[in-house]
Amino acid sequence: MNLFGSIQRGLPLLSALPKQWKIVILDIKDCFFSIPLCHQDRPRFAFTIPALNHMEPDKRFQWKVLPQGMANSPTMCQLFVKAALEPVRQYFPSLLLLHYMDDILLCHKDMMLLQKSYSFLIKMLNQWGLQIAAEKVQISEVGSFLGTIIFPDKILPQKLEIRRDHLHTLNDFQKLLGSINWLRPFLKISSAELKPLFDILKGDSHISSPRALTPAANKALQVVENALQNAQLQRIEESQPFNLCVFKTAQLPTAVLWQDGPLLWIHPNASLARVIDWYPNAVAQLALHGLKAAVTHFGRDPKLLIVPYTATQVQVLAATSDDWAVLVTSFSGQIDNHYPRHPILQFALNQAIVFPQVTAKNPLPEGIIVYTDGSKTGVGAYVTNNKIVSKQYNETSPQIVECLVVLEVLKAFPGPLNIVSDSSYVVNAVNLLEAAGVIKSSSKVTDIFQKIQAVLLHRRFPVYITHVRAHSGLPGPISRGNDLADQATRVVAAALSSQVDAARNFHKQFHVTAETLRHSLCIDQKGG
Repeated sequence: MNLFGSIQRGLPLLSALPKQWKIVILDIKDCFFSIPLCHQDRPRFAFTIPALNHMEPDKRFQWKVLPQGMANSPTMCQLFVKAALEPVRQYFPSLLLLHYMDDILLCHKDMMLLQKSYSFLIKMLNQWGLQIAAEKVQISEVGSFLGTIIFPDKILPQKLEIRRDHLHTLNDFQKLLGSINWLRPFLKISSAELKPLFDILKGDSHISSPRALTPAANKALQVVENALQNAQLQRIEESQPFNLCVFKTAQLPTAVLWQDGPLLWIHPNASLARVIDWYPNAVAQLALHGLKAAVTHFGRDPKLLIVPYTATQVQVLAATSDDWAVLVTSFSGQIDNHYPRHPILQFALNQAIVFPQVTAKNPLPEGIIVYTDGSKTGVGAYVTNNKIVSKQYNETSPQIVECLVVLEVLKAFPGPLNIVSDSSYVVNAVNLLEAAGVIKSSSKVTDIFQKIQAVLLHRRFPVYITHVRAHSGLPGPISRGNDLADQATRVVAAALSSQVDAARNFHKQFHVTAETLRHSLCIDQKGG
């Protein structure tokens, strides 16, 4: 069997229903069992029921209607109902007709036209052998559709009961977070507030592996419960424009499509693709996501894109960031930084502006120059004014060692500072860290990056870091400074290696204790 796959990429957004338009909601009765299979296909869906104790021949049957449980049945159901509804869409072009599986919603501002379209729809369904469930028809100002409650001016999610006594395994938490994620378009909860819950999903991948609700996760659930009390989306005012607002919430931004109230809350992906997520890029990516959502659900762009950056900062970002360049060139409207005055939107306005303040883009003429290097032997070194400082670290990755050296340099030189490194990995990381929103916790360098970020955020004077190719053989002070730092790591490593080799030979010959080795060969405790 060739799988059809999904032909409807998601649920319709009900806040796209114009405000005060009338609605009719109905449900197709026994939809699967009302869709006949072609006669030539029925033998392909034959099955046998064995006779008890072989007392008679086995009974053989075949499906005459769409079988439940077949992989393609949901898709075939959608296609069949879609074909039945097509004449209704063509005959009433101004009618909003929402169809998802066997659920149908009709919406129009004229009640008489709505009643005509409803009668015509019943007729079309009957011609295709489909019947509506009369007891489930809703013709009123308030109705329930696809798990939400529709009012004339707003949309409310159905209440989610969060039971903590059932949360014991990975599967339990996965289901809970799936329900919360389904409700997030209604909720102004930032990703940082839900992070303790997302963290519970990490670890043992077995579906029944044990999990426990941490104090931080319990606090996050309380935030969800409080948000659910007031969760709602506004139905759109068809004749008025709407805006896209991106807020500088903690760690990752949060966005909303806004028209005198929230039309849709938009959140970034909880799973990070990079170790360091640069906050300005996260803002641009979420803005692009919001623009796509606006066109997908409302068929038009927002009038304003409101971001937490001034016009000058937007120009700088567009010139230095690919994400911002794409955003600025793809959005034809106005980019602003003045948010609507509304109590709902005050939750993010007290956060600090996340924009590079200390990390410079150009060399600092008044700054001291420091050359850094790290080796796989764990030796790191930095050079300034031909003075060499080296240190042994308990690491074997050159990148991690150089990160530790840069951290030492940032602490040792609080004034204007130029750092020259032959590790592009370290240079790129330091340039991102000041304005990084989230640092991926699963990375080995997370702790070091967090310390570098903390030092950068507390610096008063700027720092510039740049990359130089190692062992280039070029003349001049930059190559010479890098060579000095590189040689320093090799000399210290060689000295340490000689001590270690001597200790091994001494121990092999005399079988002495580690304490005796240290005293005999003058090795400090760290070297031993």
